[in-house]
Amino acid sequence: GGAIWKTVTNNTKYLSNYRNQPKVSSGSAGGGIQSNMALVGTTDNQVYAFGYNVSGQYNDSSTPTAVTVPTRLALPTGVSYVKKFMTSGHGAISICIIGSDDNAYCRGYNSAAATGIPGLWAQVKLSVGLKVYDVVFTGWNTDTMCVQAGLNALQAQAYCIGSNSNGQFGVGTTTGLAISSTASAFQLPGGLYAQKIYAQDNFTCVKASDNNLYCAGQSDYGQIASTVSTNVMVPVKYNLPAMGSVARTPKDVLMEYDGGSDKIFVLAN
Repeated sequence: GGAIWKTVTNNTKYLSNYRNQPKVSSGSAGGGIQSNMALVGTTDNQVYAFGYNVSGQYNDSSTPTAVTVPTRLALPTGVSYVKKFMTSGHGAISICIIGSDDNAYCRGYNSAAATGIPGLWAQVKLSVGLKVYDVVFTGWNTDTMCVQAGLNALQAQAYCIGSNSNGQFGVGTTTGLAISSTASAFQLPGGLYAQKIYAQDNFTCVKASDNNLYCAGQSDYGQIASTVSTNVMVPVKYNLPAMGSVARTPKDVLMEYDGGSDKIFVLAN
């Protein structure tokens, strides 16, 4: 019911000071050698944070290092509530949100490609007039953040910033982008729109409006392409086995990182 919080220290349970506040509606957390953080969304579309704060991902400074009581997240100027939020996952110390103004913002750890800024919100730069409908933020050894954005939800594209070490932006290069740069558009075949974005560390897949999955990035074990390649820099269609004479289409995707080997599982019709 949104009243109980649990810490990883000694497996101790605590009764939240916010039990009379709006109830919990969603959550996002990341844990690892470098980070242990938790974000909790409430039914009034606010976000409360607790855990690791060494990079100022929760407030406008890096203190306290440990936020031990759920604390309401200070939002960017002009943003009154949060539509969606994410942490960057295991081994990374950043967060991203979609604000009430339909823009995406990030803060926290300044990785090699600078997907976050310590203690400050940075807006993800897109062409004028585009609204953000979804955000996917992944981190393990790298930080890559992609948004689904467009003039409307049915005509959206995927745009990425951060690390592009294996060509996961799908733009034909391995050059990363800082959050101060305009995000790059994932190169789907002509005329297609992005319906859903999936990402895990070194590769990105986009479900397109033709109901096919297109992927770019690391494929050293053939995860996304029929041939083995470290860098698949131009998106390729993910080939599913046919069901007799009927072509299968993807319904959902699970990506997993396990000890240096990315895996992808596709649920198909």
